[in-house]
This record gives sequence, structure tokens and C-alpha cells, in this order.
Amino acid sequence: MKPRRVLGLFICSGSVLAQILGSWISQIVLSSYAHPLFLALLGGAPLSVLFVKTLSYRNLLRTGLPLSLLALAANVAFLEALSRTSLASALSIEQSATLFALVLSIVFLKASFLRTQLFSVLLSIMGVVLISLADRNQSSRLVGDVLALVSAIAAASYIVMFKLKVESACDGDALALIGAVGMWNLILLFPWAILLHFADIEPIRAPSEMNAGLIMILLLVVFLFNVGTNVGVALTSPVFMRLAATCSIPLSNVIQIFQTKKFPSVMQIAGYFLVLIAFILFALVPSQQNSDGPLLNASRGSNENRGVVDGDD
Repeated sequence: MKPRRVLGLFICSGSVLAQILGSWISQIVLSSYAHPLFLALLGGAPLSVLFVKTLSYRNLLRTGLPLSLLALAANVAFLEALSRTSLASALSIEQSATLFALVLSIVFLKASFLRTQLFSVLLSIMGVVLISLADRNQSSRLVGDVLALVSAIAAASYIVMFKLKVESACDGDALALIGAVGMWNLILLFPWAILLHFADIEPIRAPSEMNAGLIMILLLVVFLFNVGTNVGVALTSPVFMRLAATCSIPLSNVIQIFQTKKFPSVMQIAGYFLVLIAFILFALVPSQQNSDGPLLNASRGSNENRGVVDGDD
């Protein structure tokens, strides 16, 4: 396994842990204090604005704004889903973004995939389906599940577009784009937060000491998650990153066991097993073509076609 891929795997693992912790804290804060829009404002990772100075003004608008809109759609939909369904169910359905990332990578990135890699994606999707089917106890969760699916589509579109716009994480482009997304999230969400506050729809009130501490932790966790996700995509691929994210499903269930004192069913355990096997299989397969032979193959395209970010654009 190449050093670049090992580093990407390490970053992806840290990003998965950050996602689980961030989702758990978000669910606590949503239930006791904040509204989804407020947490989406935090989800824009205000700390990432520190990186925005390396981008030109033209790239801030042309590249940062579309990425920010996709990130906002993914964040808001996922936070709304968290308030309407269980943590494990929301994460499970959101991880269907792997399939969307696969299709979008073939169409826009001209990516090549081996049969073994495609089989691992299929295993992951099967695992997600098993987990989702086992969590259909309440019909009122349908809205939350639909919102989680919307989040999945937006998230897949975001990481594929991000990969399309940056060649590697080594030249600072990845961090610059993260900063642009954070800046646009603040610009777009802050006026709405103020408007909804004065309209008494989502009033902003002073948090308790516990919630204030959780919000501060959430700011740092979301920042680490955003950096890890985007740099991980730049180092590896959107599909690899999404498969890594599916590993958050079995880990999040550990948290849910402590919360509900309810152990997963046999179907859920089978789904967790498939998800983990799928990621391990995809990670072990070399990124270059091997004896399996390419099932889907297309040229990668030039840097001009991929829209690499440069500060002198």
C-alpha cells in the first residue's frame, strides 16, 4: 500500500471518529438547546476561515460558493434527520452516499474501478440496507430517513466536486477550499439565524454551562472532521472516503447501546459485518489495475478538465 494511501487511510479513520463524536454531541445539543440551523452554522466550521486567504476572490465565488451550498444542504438535512430519527438510522442512510459518489466519480472524474472495488461498494450498500431495514420500528421516522437520503446525495456531490477542483492536499489547495466553504457558510447562514431569531421561529438563547461546553467541543470536532474529510478525499478518492465513513455505523451503535440499553438485532450485526468487510476489501485493493482487470475504465483527464484551483486564476 502506497504511503499516500496509508496517510489517507489514517486521516479517514480520524475523520470517522470525529463524525461519530460530532453527531453524538449534535444530538444532545439538539434535544436540549439548539435548533438545526444553529448547529449548521457551527457545522460551517468557522475556524476553517483561517485558511481562506490563499484563494483568489474569483475562486472564492466560482469554487467556494457551490461547494458551500452543497455542504449546507448536507449539514442541514442531516441535522434535521437527527432530530427525527435515531443516530444509527440517520448515519446508516446517510452512508448510501457511497453509491452516489461511485456514480458521480465515473461521470465527472472519469474514474476507473476494478471488479473487486465495485464488489466492495456493493457489499457496503447491502450492509446499509440490512441496517436500515432492521430499524423500521416507527413510521414517524420516514421524514428523518428521507432527510438523511437528501444529505447523502448532497454529501456525495460535495466530495466529488471537491476532488474535481483540487489536485492534491500537498499544495494547500484543499485547506484553501475548506476555508472558502467555511466563509460562505457563515455569510449565508448568519442572516437567516438572526431573522429566525427575531421572528421567534428558532430563538437563540444563552446556553447552560454544559451546553456551552458541548458547543465549544463541537466547534473543534467539526473543524477536525471537515479538514480530515477534505484532505482525505484529496489524498485518496471520494469512494474510498465514503467507504471509510460507513465504518461510523457500527461504532455509532456502540453509543446507542449505552443510550437505549438495547442491543442490535442479528440483521443489524450482519449489516455491520458487511460494512466493515467492504471497507477493508476496498482499502487492500491497489488503486492501479491488477489481475482482476478493469470493469470500468476511462482516462483521468487533464488538470484543465478537472478544474484545479490556483490562486492566480
